[in-house]
Amino acid sequence: YESEHGHFPPAYELGPDGTPWHSWRVLILPYLDHEPLYERYSFDEPWDGPNNRKLWEEMPWVYRCDSFDEAVRLGMTDTPSYYTNYFAIAGPQTALPGSATVSLNQITNGTSNTMTVMESSNAQCWMEPTDISPQDAIMSMTRKDNQGHIEINDHFFSHSLYCYGSHCCFADGHVSFLEKGVDRSALMKNMSITGSENLDIGEDTSSLGKNGSQLIRFKSVFKWNFIYSFAFTVCLSILPAVNLYRGRVKISLES
Repeated sequence: YESEHGHFPPAYELGPDGTPWHSWRVLILPYLDHEPLYERYSFDEPWDGPNNRKLWEEMPWVYRCDSFDEAVRLGMTDTPSYYTNYFAIAGPQTALPGSATVSLNQITNGTSNTMTVMESSNAQCWMEPTDISPQDAIMSMTRKDNQGHIEINDHFFSHSLYCYGSHCCFADGHVSFLEKGVDRSALMKNMSITGSENLDIGEDTSSLGKNGSQLIRFKSVFKWNFIYSFAFTVCLSILPAVNLYRGRVKISLES
């Protein structure tokens, strides 16, 4: 996208009414080998217009974590299949500052040091032009109960989830995994295109949760098929011993 346009995509494009209509996730579709989907998208209506709404279910697989899909398959969450958990870090001094665009020569921090997209346990429709603010990103990754990348624990009788960090994409395209509890000042430096530790995050830049996005709640689930099979196997195993014991008791009573 940058090579063809001379700049990174905006976090969103504005509609005639001055509100965000189109997400960066839609703008880069041709560069993800999804040009037919891009051509069917209508830029004459917002992301949730009557035509575009029909395309929600065709979300490219790259916009969703494999662990998230596995959690849905196991019944640990009922998140719709067209929800994404990858968000651009959008705000002043970031690589995707809202409807404005940033070129390579503006990233004086270096593309390998500048974060652009992060993983979150929040989720929303992949076409929705809402992303995560630097403030929210910093809060998410510095909290001990980080809500980022999920992994599924396979216990003997159940499945459970835990979060321990977030995958983050940088402006040069590489992806790094940042463990929870990372240093706040280091995060601010890596979110800024200038490498400044005084990133202007504002007082209330929260975006997630205001336009339909939500913090996904997960639940542990029991492996009922395995539990039933295990219980049945145990019963079959002890049945001969029970019959033997009953036979001995019967003999004792008769004698």
